[in-house]
Amino acid sequence: VDWRFVPPDTIDGALEEIRGAGGAAGIAHPCEVGAPLMCGCNWEFRVTRWDLVDYVEVWSGDDPWARAKNTLALPWYDALLNGGHHLALSAGRDWHGPDQPGDTPLLTATYLGVEGELSPETALAAIRAGRTFVTLGPTMELTARRGGECRSLGESVAPGEAEIRVAVGETDRRALWEPHGVRVRSIRLVHNGKTAAEAPYAGEPAVIPLRLESGWLRAELLGSDRDGGRTDT
Repeated sequence: VDWRFVPPDTIDGALEEIRGAGGAAGIAHPCEVGAPLMCGCNWEFRVTRWDLVDYVEVWSGDDPWARAKNTLALPWYDALLNGGHHLALSAGRDWHGPDQPGDTPLLTATYLGVEGELSPETALAAIRAGRTFVTLGPTMELTARRGGECRSLGESVAPGEAEIRVAVGETDRRALWEPHGVRVRSIRLVHNGKTAAEAPYAGEPAVIPLRLESGWLRAELLGSDRDGGRTDT
């Protein structure tokens, strides 16, 4: 679906075409610098059918903290969640050509909670369901248990007293991020845009009691790199 010449007020029509073609629609670097420096890079479309948008790219480029567009994108995304929209998130390399010698290696990644065998269809289904997380290296398993219910990434659980379990893992991407000294130090739970709990990470899964209200919940892994800067995933 070619949406490049869609005026800002009629983006919903292009989103309907994407959905009709079996695709998933996402918003890339919504807080990038716009005109006159980078025309078309800032998100200026006026969406009314947010149910046709599947995800938002909250990290763009090789290093998520190198540009202000990334630090601004997460609050922008949170505002959409607070508005009641169920949207996945992603990290994108923002390729506009082949890598060149000396380019920074891709540090970020988007992980999908694929059900069944990996295929374009199951990958798209994971994005639409919100089963995604972005990371600079470590992986994460998030579950919310309330009574006899146990729900995972992208799923819903009834409001009330719950136990949130966060387990940190590693992948074969370790060779990329370990030289940067990324180490997880604590786990933060963000509920409806506010920090609801934070616990130190000592190598074992954390189980955090939390009273859930209507809305949304995100787990963040916090740490430091070799230069002492903060890194989130």
